[in-house]
Amino acid sequence: MFSELFNPEYIKQPILMTGTIRHYDNSSPRIVKPNKLNQLLKDKICHKEIRGNKVYKVLRFLLRTDGELVFAHEGCPNGVIPAHWHMTGATRVFNATCITAGNVFFDENNTLQIINHKSGDFRPAFDSLQFVFPELIKAVSLDETLEIQELSSSGALEQTYKVTHKEIQTFYEDQPINCQQEKISTPESKNRFAILRDWSKNFFFSRKRTSQQDVNQIDLEENLEMMKIQ
Repeated sequence: MFSELFNPEYIKQPILMTGTIRHYDNSSPRIVKPNKLNQLLKDKICHKEIRGNKVYKVLRFLLRTDGELVFAHEGCPNGVIPAHWHMTGATRVFNATCITAGNVFFDENNTLQIINHKSGDFRPAFDSLQFVFPELIKAVSLDETLEIQELSSSGALEQTYKVTHKEIQTFYEDQPINCQQEKISTPESKNRFAILRDWSKNFFFSRKRTSQQDVNQIDLEENLEMMKIQ
């Protein structure tokens, strides 16, 4: 079943930040690699959710464009809790991209039970989740069965899938995913949307200068020239 869960033609590429930009008081967001995961799960501020008769510890995860998997506390971004875009390592929100992101649910024994692609910052497609599993199964303790949740564009639960740990492990051992597309797009090969986004960003901030003549005409011409090349 796992082999039929995701679209194998889905292209591995950076996902742009699409959520609403808000100001957060994140003086010291806590973002950890998998080997520090238990520190988050044992933290008293670890977010918990009750589903049915079970209590789950919930974290957020993100797969960076360089393939690094990172985790952080779930909740309203503030203090040690980062927004998903903070987890990319980018210093500016307009430069934040990822391969996939979402939430992970652990039981009282810190064993992974549920994973989804919930992220208001990036709204990744369900199919993007396929790229996190090679790193996830190496770094995280999974139960015999994992629940994978498919969400709608609004974040509502649409479908759940139950797969075994063995199915996941066997699939990634036997069949590399998107081998022909492992080269991820770089800033030098931006699509038209990214170019327009960067242009509008520069224009927005340029309007705050002392006069209209201060708008950076050079940047505008360069961006328009890039669009002609595409």
